[in-house]
This record gives sequence, C-alpha cells and structure tokens, in this order.
Amino acid sequence: MKAYRQHRPEMQPYAITVLRAVARRYSMALVSSGSRARVRRQVREFQLDSLFQTKVCCEDAPKRKPHPAPLQVALDRLHVGANVCVYVGDAPEDIEMAHRAGMRAIGVLGGSPVPERLAAASPDATIRIIRELPRLLRNF
Repeated sequence: MKAYRQHRPEMQPYAITVLRAVARRYSMALVSSGSRARVRRQVREFQLDSLFQTKVCCEDAPKRKPHPAPLQVALDRLHVGANVCVYVGDAPEDIEMAHRAGMRAIGVLGGSPVPERLAAASPDATIRIIRELPRLLRNF
C-alpha cells in the first residue's frame, strides 16, 4: 500500500483526449482492482472524474478480477446489460473478467505489462495504442 501511495502513474499519450472523446458518445464506468482511495486520487489528479458514470474499486465487489463480480457491479449501477458493453483492458485478467461477464473485450497492447499474455487471452479485438480506440468502437 505504501508503494501505491507514493507511485505516480503516467497516462499513455493521448489517453485523456481519447477518454473525453469516448465519453461524449458512450456511458463509461471505471472498474479497477485498486483501492477506492488510490483510484479516487488518481482520477482526481488527472481530472477525469466527470467522465465516468460510476467507479468500481476493490472494496465494491465480493471478488476480484478475473471474477466477473466487479463488472456485474458496474453493469447494475449503469442499468445496462453486458451484451451492449465493451471492456477495455491491458491485462489478461481484464479479458477473462469481461468474457466471464458476457461482455466483449478490447486489449490494449501498448502499456500492457504482459502484452504476450494479453494477446493469448483472446480479446475480441486488440489495439496497439489507446489512440486507436475511438475508431475501433465505431466499427464494433
């Protein structure tokens, strides 16, 4: 926990621009294995709070990724079904969680700590960098 408090993550190039563009067209939820305190701090630091209709952190679901419970909490809060949603992640556990929840998954290879394992998890689509996301979503 101490390491996470001191860690200052960096956004991928164009990530904030992409999130704002996606939020203009779609409802978004943030689903993280991180603690609520850390996630809130980081979202606030990057001025992203208004982009997400809900945020699900490790304290909000009875089980963690790759169990589908965190996504099910987000779906309940958004009042939508998994069949109309897409999960975007950079870890194989993200892809597994989305598929177990009945949702399509997009893997972001750039920035992934384990890009080979991410690709092997069989996402429905992959992108090299987050900047490619809006175009992919229009075609999904």
